[in-house]
Amino acid sequence: MRQAFTLIELTISLGMLAILLAILSGVLVTILDTHLSAGMVSAVESDAQYLFNRLHYDKTILGYVWDGQNLSRGGIRLNGPKTLVSSFTVTPVGSTTRINFTLVSDEESRSYLTTIGQR
Repeated sequence: MRQAFTLIELTISLGMLAILLAILSGVLVTILDTHLSAGMVSAVESDAQYLFNRLHYDKTILGYVWDGQNLSRGGIRLNGPKTLVSSFTVTPVGSTTRINFTLVSDEESRSYLTTIGQR
């Protein structure tokens, strides 16, 4: 006598498999969203750190060009490909210069303020 699966057993097995796949796909989507969000935050933070270091190293704002989306100096783009500089203002304050800029990625937007002394 051959042992075989009945139609009801196969239907129950496929139903359980479908429920398991639905749960796992939800977990996978959550993991991917978290990964993308972390990547955007990382891009904004690393670009901000680079711009802070560059501005403090140069100690002068002369030569910086902001075209509404990118910050450049000497034809070299200073922000990364995943971020845009949405605002960039320079305010002289006595012997220092106050610089305010906002970096924007797909879902992340952060404003930064720094003050540098003039040489």
